[in-house]
Amino acid sequence: MSVENQLADAIESGAWYPILGIVITGLVSLFKRFHPVVFALLPTRLQWIPAVVLAACGSFALSFETGDRWLVAVIGAFTAAATAIGTHHTAKRAAGAETSE
Repeated sequence: MSVENQLADAIESGAWYPILGIVITGLVSLFKRFHPVVFALLPTRLQWIPAVVLAACGSFALSFETGDRWLVAVIGAFTAAATAIGTHHTAKRAAGAETSE
């Protein structure tokens, strides 16, 4: 199954947390590409923080909007954050970068 089909299936089924993680990874990657000086201000061991913060905020907002309980919102925020971290490291390895974290 191709990535496009998996993404389409995730959208159709309403699996928003993995989609949110992938979108945030893309946003952070674009930011790193177009503003490398700003991103380089973060130490290498802390460069995962923007993805986690964006994922957690987006997921929490999504859960709040749909009327989920606060515990479901917090669990969703951690799920999206973990997806963002995993996707970030997968993209780095696919690009050939060594991970020292």
